[in-house]
Amino acid sequence: MIKRTYRLVPIQLSSIINNIISMYQDYHPNEIKLANEIAETLKDRDSITLHLQYARKYKEEFLRRILNKVMSLEESKIRRSRAALYTFLINQNSRNGDSGH
Repeated sequence: MIKRTYRLVPIQLSSIINNIISMYQDYHPNEIKLANEIAETLKDRDSITLHLQYARKYKEEFLRRILNKVMSLEESKIRRSRAALYTFLINQNSRNGDSGH
């Protein structure tokens, strides 16, 4: 049996905070607000980066239309998650030229 040892590297809280701040610096406050609202509504905070990218790439009306469509469906009609369906519909509609960007 091989015994493995691991060295733990301490993570500085300031480093984490700086990374979060730098992530948001490139985005307009309206993009950040919209992305946060979408992430909260979908209970998908882990994908905030993706929602920020969508907020930058697509018009707000398009994103809200897809979000409203996803949120109006009964839970039993959704196979994986609302967030997965939202992402699928964004990609599907953008390929069909319906993204409004």
